[in-house]
Amino acid sequence: MLLSLVWLSACRPRTQPAPSPQPSSIASLTLSEAPPSGFLAQIATWHPHDWRVHYLLGITAPNFEDKVAHLRRADSLNPQEPCIDYMLVLAHLEEAGESDDPAHRNQALQYSQAGVQQHPRHAALHLLHFYLLARGGEVPEARQALNIPDLGGGFCYDRLEEILIGLYDRAGRFNPYALMEMAEIYRSVPLPPFEIMMDLLYAIFLEPLERRPYDIRIRGRDAAVKLYNLGYRLRTSSQGIPVLFSDGYEHVTMGYMLQLKAAEFLTLHHRAFGDTLQSREVFSALMELQSRYLEYLSRRPWESSLLDNFFSSWEDLASTSPEMTLAEADSLATTWPLWRKAADFRYPVQDEPPAATRPD
Repeated sequence: MLLSLVWLSACRPRTQPAPSPQPSSIASLTLSEAPPSGFLAQIATWHPHDWRVHYLLGITAPNFEDKVAHLRRADSLNPQEPCIDYMLVLAHLEEAGESDDPAHRNQALQYSQAGVQQHPRHAALHLLHFYLLARGGEVPEARQALNIPDLGGGFCYDRLEEILIGLYDRAGRFNPYALMEMAEIYRSVPLPPFEIMMDLLYAIFLEPLERRPYDIRIRGRDAAVKLYNLGYRLRTSSQGIPVLFSDGYEHVTMGYMLQLKAAEFLTLHHRAFGDTLQSREVFSALMELQSRYLEYLSRRPWESSLLDNFFSSWEDLASTSPEMTLAEADSLATTWPLWRKAADFRYPVQDEPPAATRPD
């Protein structure tokens, strides 16, 4: 699975962004005068038919209506992109809130259903679809949502980096100052509802089928094993794939949580059915996995030293050299590690909209 993801990532034709100078309208401004970049708003006026514009406007929109409107527009321009379906599901889940509004939950379910049908190997869509089916009480269908071999795809954070770099490059706004805005957009994307999804797992494992109430031993074990393996694939899927703002923390965390919950269930499952040896073996694996997870969290993987240093360097520069022009600051920032990494980043050529769809 890991090799197939890396192979797929490597085989898609990619291109390297071309650094662009600051526009003349702000290049001579000093750091004390320079406004927040606001490049995305400008790019939206220049390229209103680029699906990436609406995707980014959607995930950063301050209200639900604008979020969904932009994401649906992005979907109409590029119906082949699974991350648009994924974000539409999350938008409706977020709007449903703690009250679990059935209208929004049903709308989210429609998007997840369409998403898994069009993208049958996308793990994140399958997990959200599994969650929505379980939340609606459709337990057999929820189990089936996990019964998909060789799932790929993560939670769209690596795709977000590709979308950001590709769009800003196309617009001629790929420079260190704009990179701050790209990083802020990346940080604005919500995490999936990890805890809520975990709470539903036992219901999926233990709910008996109406016509075969006594086969729970096999079905519970098999569902837990599938979930454990899926967690492993998610946990390792970020390795070998180019990343800029994150080291795949989101994928790794979700993978660990799925594996831990599945191992916990299997430990109790084997104990309940009198298989003491198997229970001890799985419990030992659970403890080892828990130890690895705690060690992983101790490194604070959600923090990016490159990203934090990039922001602090800009803040220090504005504080110590407020009269430096933005063009001069940009030139200095090209020596910083995050920018050097961004300049070497490669995004898929296929993300560029065909000429027929961009009269702008």
